[in-house]
Formats: sequence, structure tokens, C-alpha cells
Amino acid sequence: MKHFTVAQHEHVQVWTISNPPMNYMTAPMSQELLELIGLAENDANTRAIVLTGGVDGKFITHYSVDELAAMADDSRGVRADFSRRVGWVSSHARPHHVDAQGGHRGD
Repeated sequence: MKHFTVAQHEHVQVWTISNPPMNYMTAPMSQELLELIGLAENDANTRAIVLTGGVDGKFITHYSVDELAAMADDSRGVRADFSRRVGWVSSHARPHHVDAQGGHRGD
């Protein structure tokens, strides 16, 4: 993985996102994220995933404007691929929220 590091802490994986200097989200990062999700889905030992930023003071700034401009210019290829990726993540997401004291707040 170029943009993510993964640390396992018992049943929790911590995925650290790093794309210096601004931590913009890009298509390669999206692909890596999909790969990590696929691996985690098949890992019976992993019960929770924490996403964190690996660039000081940043989680994800925003999606790369250069890539968004390319999507606007390429109404089929890039945009279709982006839509497919977002759709896959949306259909597989099962977020759980935990407050600072570790209490579960629902799905």
C-alpha cells in the first residue's frame, strides 16, 4: 500500500491515510481503500476499523481538484469508475459510532 498503513491492535485495525503534503483523496487512494475493505471483510479477527490521517493536522483535505476536473472532461471513463467505487463503498459500509468513553451510539 502506498497511501495507507495498517496496524492491528487485538480486534481493531487502524488505517492511517497519508498523501502529503495536503492529504488529498485520489483515485489510487480510493482503490487502496476498496482493497483494504475487501481484506477486512474476510478477516474474522477484525471487529472495528479506525481511519486516521497520517499528515500532521489533516485527515483528508478534500478530493483532488485535478482529478475532479479530469472527471468533468471525461464524462464516461473517469466518472464511471469513480461512481462505481463510491457505489461499492456505500453499499458495503456498516458504520458504528463510538463516543470518547467507548460507548456505542448506534449504527
